[in-house]
Amino acid sequence: MGLAFVGIIGIQFYWIVKTVRSEKESFNYQVTGAMLEVVRTLERNELAEETSLFYNEDEIDNHIPSKEELDAYEYSHDQLAESDDKYANKILLTNEFIKHLSNKNKNRLIEERINPNVLDSLIDVNLKKRNITSEYEYAVYHQVRDTLFWKHFQNRETFFKNASSFVLFPSDKMKHPSYLLIYFPDNTQSLLKGLAPLLIATSLIVILLACTYFVALKNIIKQKRLVEEENDFLNNMTHEFKTPISTIALASEMLSDPTISKDQKLIDKYLKTIRDENKRLGEMADKILTTAKISNGKMNFQMEKLDIHEIIVEIAEQFKMKVEIKDGELILDLNATDTDIYGDKVHITNVISNLLDNANKYSPKKPIIKISTESHNNFVVISIIDNGIGIAKSELKKIFYKLYRVPTGDIHNVKGYGLGLSYTKSIVEAHHGHIEVESELGKGSVFSVYLPLYQEKTIGKIIRNNKRQS
Repeated sequence: MGLAFVGIIGIQFYWIVKTVRSEKESFNYQVTGAMLEVVRTLERNELAEETSLFYNEDEIDNHIPSKEELDAYEYSHDQLAESDDKYANKILLTNEFIKHLSNKNKNRLIEERINPNVLDSLIDVNLKKRNITSEYEYAVYHQVRDTLFWKHFQNRETFFKNASSFVLFPSDKMKHPSYLLIYFPDNTQSLLKGLAPLLIATSLIVILLACTYFVALKNIIKQKRLVEEENDFLNNMTHEFKTPISTIALASEMLSDPTISKDQKLIDKYLKTIRDENKRLGEMADKILTTAKISNGKMNFQMEKLDIHEIIVEIAEQFKMKVEIKDGELILDLNATDTDIYGDKVHITNVISNLLDNANKYSPKKPIIKISTESHNNFVVISIIDNGIGIAKSELKKIFYKLYRVPTGDIHNVKGYGLGLSYTKSIVEAHHGHIEVESELGKGSVFSVYLPLYQEKTIGKIIRNNKRQS
């Protein structure tokens, strides 16, 4: 995909460069044609003018011929007398005129031969004939005298460096002719302006391809991650289910032993093990099914008015033993002034229990876990603070993904499926709240749950949301 994408961009770039080059060549061809027409017109105009003057009687009467002109006239007159061919006579007269014109114009200065107004008009007309409307600069340059005439440019150095040159009066065949110089300062911009539709279309295609490529790449990486997480989930789930199943099987086998059937204490012990493991299996199955329902938007909530402090105190009493077993401490710091919320007691209890359970599991040493509450605008904020191993900043955005589990380094005894935080986030958002996390490796984590207070507006929103889901 990457090679194809780069190849397409390369081909597009190649054709754009080629198109620009072709447009420049076409532009230069049109300019050359226009300037050659200007040069021919100037020469024709001069020829017409000189012809009129040469055969004007007033001009002949007032002109005093030189010795060379008289000798040439006598020679041509003698040739005409000797020839009876009318075409030959015309050729001789034409040759005589051409010699006169050639000798006369070679000695004339370029500024005497060109009318600047006529030159300006000819350049403008011939460029417009070829649909060239770009701004231009021009001048006439005499090489020997190193002089510029009728200068129409801003910067001499730039003009000389980039201007195209055309020989003026090329039929004179002089060693050092004069040149018409012309330069288009905005040529590139004009070309790009003309190619704007093509460039815009190409850019949009490239952007579309780039977006498609990166979206596809992102999806491929996401699918790869999901496959890996699903494989980890299946492995963890298999292990988690296998342990209670094995325990139940072993306890059942022991109960079938005739020697044990006589000992009521052992029977009660094995029955209790079976009940505990069966309950554990049910809880694991419920968690998986609940997560699936949330993902499908089919979760039904039993909403009621709840006092969040009462729920926290109740959970803390049950959870305190788990922390004390590890020589830890569970601290309550309940400072919220408004504590009534509208929610599902079971799921709200599960949210806080999940966060407490994570705080305990990921605290390898003596855990110090603090539950604090405070009022913030129209929310009650429940914060679970621990002194555990913490979470890397690069992992913070991923921890709420379903099936995702943070790598724990040297700690390999933490069990779970990667469903707890995903479930927690879904439940909090279903109650129109949100969850935030702050953490640093080696210094612990802070999970803050924002739940909206009990208000008519909040109740209405939650009820409508639950109806849509059901």
